[in-house]
Amino acid sequence: MKNQNVSKTHHAVRACLLFFLFTVLGHGAVMAQHPLVATLTHSGTTTAFMGTDALSAAHEAAEPGDVITLSPGTFTGITVTKGVTIRGAGDNTLSSDSLTQTTLTIDVDSTAGELHVEGVNFSSPVLINRMFNGGFSVCGMPSISYSSEESVYNGVMFDRCKIWGVLYSGMEESYLAPNSSILLANCALGNIHCANETNSILTCINCFIYGPYRDIHCSSFHNCLFLYSTTADYGQLPADNYLSYSVGSETNLSYHNYGNNVVGTIQNEIYKDHPDRILVITDNMYLTDEAAATYLGDDGTQVGMYGGANPYSKQLSYPVITRCEVGNRTNEDGTLTVNIEVSQ
Repeated sequence: MKNQNVSKTHHAVRACLLFFLFTVLGHGAVMAQHPLVATLTHSGTTTAFMGTDALSAAHEAAEPGDVITLSPGTFTGITVTKGVTIRGAGDNTLSSDSLTQTTLTIDVDSTAGELHVEGVNFSSPVLINRMFNGGFSVCGMPSISYSSEESVYNGVMFDRCKIWGVLYSGMEESYLAPNSSILLANCALGNIHCANETNSILTCINCFIYGPYRDIHCSSFHNCLFLYSTTADYGQLPADNYLSYSVGSETNLSYHNYGNNVVGTIQNEIYKDHPDRILVITDNMYLTDEAAATYLGDDGTQVGMYGGANPYSKQLSYPVITRCEVGNRTNEDGTLTVNIEVSQ
């Protein structure tokens, strides 16, 4: 993306960065490059917090509806108890450049307003105790789970996320809590289980889904792509689920040869990424050109995470810091040089 000077970026981001600059000037000390920064925006006023505990400090000071914006880097994890918006610099799991993503861990126990998280890479499973509405966008996470039988979350949406389950570490699994429901759109989803066969509801639209499928019940899948596998342990998707315009193998979806689904000998060769083996986190799940033109959803676009009205991408809904350099000493006039570039 094109980088622009902060003076040319969105007003809200400019305000955050200017506050950060004033904070640095006030310290008047030598500072390291690429500092960890969390800004809290409340009623038009922005406050900056610095260091690995910056997110925790911003969350403690926040009120429902506030926006917390995080610089790239790794922050100390927290338990989110407030309906705030948390914005990171993006999820770029495959990059070693700390300026390309925000990494943290969170547990969620929020009943005060809607929690929204965007552009974050989670280094451990996201544990949800209570969450109502809100959701996660353009995030990567090993898995999602819940803390107790009393846990409940409803109306939670995952948009353009990679929830890797077994693909991420070889042993993580995602568990949907009893009496809970989530919606996933244009996501990659691996190894999920529903804790209750009748009231743990999963709705997937334009998703890439990796087994096992045998513990998913009473859920719906629309324009989805199920990874082919002959491994018996993956099991078959139970017959109490509803599928429409979805694609998978007869091994896994034999109960669902209806609803305009394509059920047959669908193998790994339809993927561009290493068709000779099971796909892993380093893959993008791109279909070959032929497969993308053959397997279509009801809207005429390809099934899976790259189809639909909002195909999978890592594009965020706001500008982010791509470069941050702080001078190692104050200038003669008492100011400190700070160079910041922001993607628009």
